[in-house]
Amino acid sequence: MTVDSSSPKWSLWLCALWGPALLLVFTLSAHAADRKVKQQFSPQYPALARQFNASGIVKLSVDVTPGGEVKGVKVLGGNPLLVQSAQEAVRKWKYEPSKESTTEVVEFKFVPNQ
Repeated sequence: MTVDSSSPKWSLWLCALWGPALLLVFTLSAHAADRKVKQQFSPQYPALARQFNASGIVKLSVDVTPGGEVKGVKVLGGNPLLVQSAQEAVRKWKYEPSKESTTEVVEFKFVPNQ
């Protein structure tokens, strides 16, 4: 994954197609910080969400330590059926080291395929 780190704001759109059940798109947004993600995991589409054909955006605030570990995750908004899966995935992420702790904003967009 390559990100232009010369700008204080960046967005990266990634798409993953998981069978006929889900089109998942997520955006990584760093506003004040400019941390690159070294290792990321995609959230699983929850069975209950699939049963109800649920879709939506989950927006998370992610506190990252200077060493690149995720220290905390706060929900900024999103479909309650999808929030836990997004939180579990982002807790596994690893960021590039930095001189100080940062807060990143991550959005996951869940869209069931038709």
